[in-house]
Amino acid sequence: GYSGTSGNRIYFIGDPDCEIFPKGSGGGVMARGVSPGIVRITRADADELGDDTSGGSAITTNGRDYITWKNVHVDGIVSGVNAYNDRNTGYGFRASGGVNDYLETHNCMVQNMAYGFNNVRYVKDCVAYGNTLAGYYYCGEVRNSISFLNRYGAYLCDFVVNSIMQGIQYGCYLSDIVFNSLIIGSYYGLRGTESSVNQPQDLAFDNWYFGNYIGHYGTGTGNTTNAVE
Repeated sequence: GYSGTSGNRIYFIGDPDCEIFPKGSGGGVMARGVSPGIVRITRADADELGDDTSGGSAITTNGRDYITWKNVHVDGIVSGVNAYNDRNTGYGFRASGGVNDYLETHNCMVQNMAYGFNNVRYVKDCVAYGNTLAGYYYCGEVRNSISFLNRYGAYLCDFVVNSIMQGIQYGCYLSDIVFNSLIIGSYYGLRGTESSVNQPQDLAFDNWYFGNYIGHYGTGTGNTTNAVE
């Protein structure tokens, strides 16, 4: 495979409305075996049983740079099935080389993985649903996106803006800047500390916290650096 460049990205774009497949003369898109609907990329098998192999990814950059995915739905890696506490590490979108792979996702959804979006440089208009660990994990910018029913909504992301974050344990965890977002239905709405005194303070402002056990965790907890509201 090839990498794109900053001025010439490689795009993979789903076509849920079949706009790329024009109507034919004999009954339209149905006659050509294509009908409008979700563009799904899955690790599940033909019987819809999820892949229980730990460490797998539905989509990975494999070290390639400047790739953009749009309009796709990703699923199909399950937790382990051998014991009640089995847990596999599976990824929806993963930049294997970190955020400097410059992976972008637009209008995509990941559900029922361990991590929804991992090391994605720019996430926009996306949904992470029902992932056992984190919806957005070590991502660069998460914008106009939704997380719900993940253990962590956004985990160690650089920038979360105009988004809705809900996590079973944390809505936003140690993310650098959380701005103009709705953080709801979590045990900790926002945890805003860094693990090192050499790290800058996390900042959270113009957010709305609703239905969390502890809305804003950081200030006055004895941590060296604290979130600032």
